[in-house]
Amino acid sequence: MELRRLDEKPVLKRKEIRKNPFLTAVQEGFRTGGIDADTFQRLNAGIASIVSKLIKKYTCGDSSSVKDETASLILCSVYYTVDAYLNSLGGECDLYSVLCAENINDIYEKGILEIKDCFDKVKSLFKEISENKLVVPLAPYNDLIDEAIPEFLKNYDIEFGATDSVCSIDYPLVFDEIRDEGVFYIYKYLEQLKIETEFCRLFSHKLISKVLYGYQKKYKLDVVNSPLNLFIILADQLIFSVLAGNKNMDFTVTADGFEKTVKRLSGKDQKMIKLILSAAVRKITTVLKIRDDRLIKLMERYQHQYADRLIFAVGNGNAENLVIIEGDDQNRGKAVFKDGVPLEDAEFIQVLAKIEECEDIDEVIGIIRDKIHSIKDLIDVLEADCFFDSEFNMLFKTFDDTELALLGTNVFFEQLRAGGVKLTDAFIEKVNSTAERDWQRYYLEYIKELDDGRKSSIETLVNSIVCDSLE
Repeated sequence: MELRRLDEKPVLKRKEIRKNPFLTAVQEGFRTGGIDADTFQRLNAGIASIVSKLIKKYTCGDSSSVKDETASLILCSVYYTVDAYLNSLGGECDLYSVLCAENINDIYEKGILEIKDCFDKVKSLFKEISENKLVVPLAPYNDLIDEAIPEFLKNYDIEFGATDSVCSIDYPLVFDEIRDEGVFYIYKYLEQLKIETEFCRLFSHKLISKVLYGYQKKYKLDVVNSPLNLFIILADQLIFSVLAGNKNMDFTVTADGFEKTVKRLSGKDQKMIKLILSAAVRKITTVLKIRDDRLIKLMERYQHQYADRLIFAVGNGNAENLVIIEGDDQNRGKAVFKDGVPLEDAEFIQVLAKIEECEDIDEVIGIIRDKIHSIKDLIDVLEADCFFDSEFNMLFKTFDDTELALLGTNVFFEQLRAGGVKLTDAFIEKVNSTAERDWQRYYLEYIKELDDGRKSSIETLVNSIVCDSLE
């Protein structure tokens, strides 16, 4: 923060505000003296006047008929539009000076122009992306190009819903850190998508299909409908392929190449592994003749994320979780647990109804231990909202280490795929922060409180066991 004399007027540079520049500047300015009382009143009255005019326009003159949610959406749209202009100013621009000098209506109109300009950029960028659309069997990607963005372009409402993206986007980016809303979010999303797509376009449809098939077979996922990022799938396989000495850039990793690579990396410290990985990524950019600086930066950034997973996996003897090995049994080195026979749907419904009728948790646990003999059925029961708070722990206490580990293969699915499980408090807390189900969170809290001996036993089992019904 810059020092100033006591008699100097406060300054608020645009670069100092990450979100909601108008509201922040008005509130802070009034508090610190950067904006006087008259200006504060004028700005708020100006916003109210703009909102009032828009509500009348929206209701065709009958402003009394507008719902509170609609009025709130229009107000947010006005703030968004004013912010669009303020964000377009240079980082060194003093927001207090702008708000004191310019009429709020003029600021709003300039914001409209900024949004329209961004909307035109979205149309142009999307046209380029759709013309170069990848031919891949990924529903979230195809839906994005064929439905979501066209829906946005058709329905985006600058005046009454500028903050709304008006479409559902299920295809994830490699690094989705976009904080914007509305048209500015869509533009930045498409910019990143284009860079990722440029990488994927370097490979033939045949090669991509081969990797996707191997990915589906290894991880037992519905590749077509799952929200998977193609760049990540291809980059992970290609990087390890190059580490394994493959010069053809065809994603192939043989069993022999895998074993030799793991052996070579196992004898290196973290710094050396990162240097080896960096050399592999440079080789990829050279051989594939990647010249786009944005794509090179993306690959370099992704390299750092991959390095952490590689080091963890190699260190824990789980490197096979990172890569698709040609012609290899994906459960190599793991004990395959043959699950019990799951109940027929009608039987399962009857058992679930009986559980829900019970008020005594001990009786509930007794029914589960007596009637449920499949891990798959057990997970379905846990997801049926039959347990509350401490009741989860009471059930988990009746499980041995193998049963807890089998549940763990569900809870730690992403971590097992990324390199393995290490049941430290920090690791458990990190997984807990992204757990989607209540039972998973209670499971993680239960595991965290176990003694080190049991945690070590469960950790070993989780990393080395596969349940046939969960494959």
